[in-house]
Amino acid sequence: MLGFNRWHLLKGLAAILCIGGIVSISLAYFIPAPPSTITVAMAFKGSSYERWALSYRERLSRSHVKLNLHYTDGPLDNLRLIKDQSSGVDVAFLFGGLTNSEQSPELISLGRVSFAPVWIFYRGTETLERLTQLKGKRIAVPAATRMVIDPILAAHGVNPDNTTIVPLPSPAAAKALKDGEVDIFVIIIDMNGPLVQALLRDPTVRLMNVTQAEALTRVYPFLARLTLPQGVIDFERNIPANDVSLIADTQAVVVRKNLHPALIYLLAQALSEEHSAAGIFQRAGDFPTMTDPEFPVAQNALDFYK
Repeated sequence: MLGFNRWHLLKGLAAILCIGGIVSISLAYFIPAPPSTITVAMAFKGSSYERWALSYRERLSRSHVKLNLHYTDGPLDNLRLIKDQSSGVDVAFLFGGLTNSEQSPELISLGRVSFAPVWIFYRGTETLERLTQLKGKRIAVPAATRMVIDPILAAHGVNPDNTTIVPLPSPAAAKALKDGEVDIFVIIIDMNGPLVQALLRDPTVRLMNVTQAEALTRVYPFLARLTLPQGVIDFERNIPANDVSLIADTQAVVVRKNLHPALIYLLAQALSEEHSAAGIFQRAGDFPTMTDPEFPVAQNALDFYK
């Protein structure tokens, strides 16, 4: 009897090992190991996107994943690359308003990671508070910003038929404003950039207080209303002299739907570590978000955030 039990035990163990081997082979076939290298489309050197990507790279390296940095001309270029399966790009930073799940069904979001205020700088004695007042002016707008701002301006009756809209890159647009070649400069960018900081401190340049900011966020869900508090740029010089209402884009990190779930989880961890701190415009834990107004959020990212 004892020998019979041993024989059956050996047969059972052999069957279990055989089944385990089949399961392992099946899992390896249907759920391959994650790649050890991925690429993110960012922007130019010195941008906030580069700073974030470098931080992600350092964090991912702890899990033996290498993040390559693909420098681009900005969000428009990023969108083109992430939609191109042959580009080698797996992750991209995007502005809200550039695309959505209907236009780009192959993309999913890892959440919104930051506000990108819409800075409307102008010169002159007239106080500008409504976008309708930009009609007839000379406006410098970088190409990536135009994709977001043009429909908003059009809703206020401001379009190329009645307004001169000049597609200048940011440094040239800032110079044109200072030299009086344009009346207004509109840019979507992080507040800490040197260009924005210089314009905020320039006594000859004014920052538009957008009084209809709240209404705009109801019509354009990817926008947020922000307040730039009095004195927050420079307490000693009291810059700005009053609270300023701004509209802001919300910046997303997107990936293709076929990116390995383990990499999505690791990226979500890197995003959480990088973006969860408090700032002038957000409280601790506001970013990364668990919802996205334009894309579904990857389930593995949600699992990590929860």
